[in-house]
Amino acid sequence: MIIMCQFEPDVVCITETWWSTKVGDQEIALTSFQLFRKDRIGYQVGGVLIYDRQGLLVSDKSENLAGNTEAIWLTVSTPGSQALDILMVYRPPSRNQQSDTSLMKKVRAIAKRPDVMIMGDLSAPHIDWNLSSVPGSEVTFDL
Repeated sequence: MIIMCQFEPDVVCITETWWSTKVGDQEIALTSFQLFRKDRIGYQVGGVLIYDRQGLLVSDKSENLAGNTEAIWLTVSTPGSQALDILMVYRPPSRNQQSDTSLMKKVRAIAKRPDVMIMGDLSAPHIDWNLSSVPGSEVTFDL
């Protein structure tokens, strides 16, 4: 909260919230911010959240990410500025290849948009950032 007051960000993205429907929006709401969240169903792990400062023009496109993807996709803009697509993702380490393929297909499609910020936790600890890939069979997708 101190960071929020000190730096006054317009957008804050959080992964691994560990919240469920038992935690109401009113319990995690911040003054002057809109709240967007995607909790993990059935487990108290994972989850993503985005706070957007009130006054920004925000379009929630998360419904286009159908399936069990823990992700939020927003288009954010201010009057007179270029819109920014924000994709916040949490990929559990136990995902199967079919789920990874589906996730990467969605990420690649969004990445083609003009102004995009993609972030989150992809659970890829052995990624080779020079090659943008993950070796071996531990994780089954290339970034």
